[in-house]
Amino acid sequence: MSKIITVWGNPGCGKSMFCCCLAKVLTANKDKALIINADSSTPMLPVWMPERILETDASIGNVLTGLEINTALVAERVTILKEYPFIGVMAYAAGENPFSYPELKYDKIKLFIAEASKLVDYIILDCSSNMLNFFTPTAIEAADLAVRIITPDLRGLNYLRAHRPLLTDDKFHYGSHLT
Repeated sequence: MSKIITVWGNPGCGKSMFCCCLAKVLTANKDKALIINADSSTPMLPVWMPERILETDASIGNVLTGLEINTALVAERVTILKEYPFIGVMAYAAGENPFSYPELKYDKIKLFIAEASKLVDYIILDCSSNMLNFFTPTAIEAADLAVRIITPDLRGLNYLRAHRPLLTDDKFHYGSHLT
């Protein structure tokens, strides 16, 4: 089983960039890492790989809303980075938006994370800033380590102040998040 690292925080704070840098560090000794971004409002596959045209078949949306989630299906949808062959990515594809798929379900997300964790040494969950996106609180709950990235300004502090009450349940281990 993988070590599951969840990265969350306010919009524009650098979560995705941090996840990419973290994956490079974690794979320096040829361990394998998988970065998963389930924010449909900003599809990350075309951001991470603008030179590659990826059809929606590669989208995480197909996995999370499929009838059955298993390790083979997850492995089939991972896109390996050419420059960093020990790093895989999963995200939404170009042109997708929050209405491209049905609403995500807690049980499916938990199963997806469990199945993905069988494939690599590290799972890095790059969360949406939107706590109403079921992926974000589910990812925080599933984390072995949660990293909270907040911009050092009023926007970041107010985001944290507004979202902390949503994570008070013990299952989120809020007090042990790294900031």
